[in-house]
Amino acid sequence: MGKVKYALERGGDKSLEVSWKGRFKNTKVRLKGNLIGEIPNKKELMTGKIFQLPDETSLKVQLVKSELRVLQNDKPVPGSVSDPITRLGLSFSVIYFIAGLNIVLGFIALIFQVEFLQTLGFGIISVAIGFIFLVLGFFTQRRSRIALTAALIIYGLDCALALFNLLPFLLSLVSMVATVFNFDVHWSLRRQAGEFLQVNALFIGILTMAIMLRLYFLLSMWQGIGAINALKKGTPPPV
Repeated sequence: MGKVKYALERGGDKSLEVSWKGRFKNTKVRLKGNLIGEIPNKKELMTGKIFQLPDETSLKVQLVKSELRVLQNDKPVPGSVSDPITRLGLSFSVIYFIAGLNIVLGFIALIFQVEFLQTLGFGIISVAIGFIFLVLGFFTQRRSRIALTAALIIYGLDCALALFNLLPFLLSLVSMVATVFNFDVHWSLRRQAGEFLQVNALFIGILTMAIMLRLYFLLSMWQGIGAINALKKGTPPPV
């Protein structure tokens, strides 16, 4: 069961509640404890439904991909995932996290001479990059498009470099998977390919999670640029 609460006014009481069961089944919308309406299943939630609030404003609840959007008069409710301030907060939090990770692991690699971390590229350079990201995070928090764009480009290049270094392994992985599912190939080769995948299963799992996390970081920073643009057009309260 999931549940989120929002305030209809920034800084106000969180009187709006959206709750659901399982995979967005029987979604209920309540205001000050009173039931405003229901959305019976995920399909209708993805289509979106509009409810009328007591103050005669409209409230739209819609699931867009994996993002639950809650809009009042077509504007994101404060604190919701589509709220520009929420998205900006996520962007500079990601930048600070990248900074902290590079600094901490870089110092550990230098002080304790951890060969595994040094092989992954952590060291004096990663510490320097970490401090650069700290500065970029500081200015991103103050709604600097330039700082956020710079962080996005630097991290994007880092992701591309990491992917390039892993390219030989990824090509081998694709080849092994294709061999396993190709029944025209001799059974001994398919067995060898299966053993390769089994031996490297843990590394493949970690690699998959790392790639997904990096994509999430890139997406968060990208959405932050749109959030800064939206905030600069209006006059919202400071972050």
